[in-house]
Amino acid sequence: MVVKDKVGRKRYIVFQQKDGKFHKGEMIAVLNRSTEKPYLMMLEGKYGIVFIRHWHQKEVTEFLNKSHTINGKTVVLKTIKTSGTARKAKKILEELKQRE
Repeated sequence: MVVKDKVGRKRYIVFQQKDGKFHKGEMIAVLNRSTEKPYLMMLEGKYGIVFIRHWHQKEVTEFLNKSHTINGKTVVLKTIKTSGTARKAKKILEELKQRE
């Protein structure tokens, strides 16, 4: 058994907001609906990064790939990539922003 199995490896999920845009407070409210309680690390424009432990990766990815409604606004979220380091997740986010 590896010590990291008890503590949990970190995963960073890069996602995109489609068909609308939530503000930071609204996005946090959406994430709080998940049973795994992912942490919003960064939200810039229509892209963002969520931090979770590795054993919740599948559930959080499925949760993010749905449409969510807050205050009458409906936004479809789409996960783009999962990374093991924050640096790589930020690099992916910057590349996506430059493509626009």
